[in-house]
Amino acid sequence: MSPPVLWGNWITSTHMGWQGDYTLDYNYEAPFWAAYPTNHVSLADPYDAPLLAWMKRGQGLAHKLHEHGLLYYTHLAPSPGWSADNFRSLDQKSDALFAAVDCIQRWRYTDSVAYARKVWPF
Repeated sequence: MSPPVLWGNWITSTHMGWQGDYTLDYNYEAPFWAAYPTNHVSLADPYDAPLLAWMKRGQGLAHKLHEHGLLYYTHLAPSPGWSADNFRSLDQKSDALFAAVDCIQRWRYTDSVAYARKVWPF
């Protein structure tokens, strides 16, 4: 199972500009919100995989800007992703932080120490 993207059965063209990326505003996070309070936590299993897989790249982007931590674009392209990180899309500065909310909610609803250890580096 993979996380949702903006591509779906409502699309009426084959030439949309989303390239199958994960949009790290509410479009990526929102589909998982109901899984936690309804006790269907396993439905959120695929949520953190792209976030964790992109950490090394996010650290590299932050380093290029002389910052610490992670920098995630609004549109997170799955690896190999974009060929060059040229900082054309630095409009939203809170994408990594906002993406962490679902991880925090999962931990709060489950109290899973194993899950906390898994996502803590993020």
